Amino acid sequence: MARISGVDLPREKRVEIGLTYIYGIGRVSSNRILAEANVNPDTRVKDLTDEEVARIRDVIDASQMVEGDLRREQRPTQELARDRRRQLQTRRNNENR
Repeated sequence: MARISGVDLPREKRVEIGLTYIYGIGRVSSNRILAEANVNPDTRVKDLTDEEVARIRDVIDASQMVEGDLRREQRPTQELARDRRRQLQTRRNNENR
């Protein structure tokens, strides 16, 4: 089983789709990562070699912010938006009280 960025990829899916299970990677990013890693997108996750998994992992680590790092970076933005609603006393904020 391929484990990349702390996520177990589904074994029966094509690697192109399997990478999208990682938070922060969509179809376009998945195809770019596979092209850089020189891996066929039609390969099933269960058929990936250890070398291919390592190449994919290296490309993701070098070029993509995913999972926990991405979630931590987005949190301050969400908190700022919430504080701004409180200051403006928006209808949305007042309904939650």
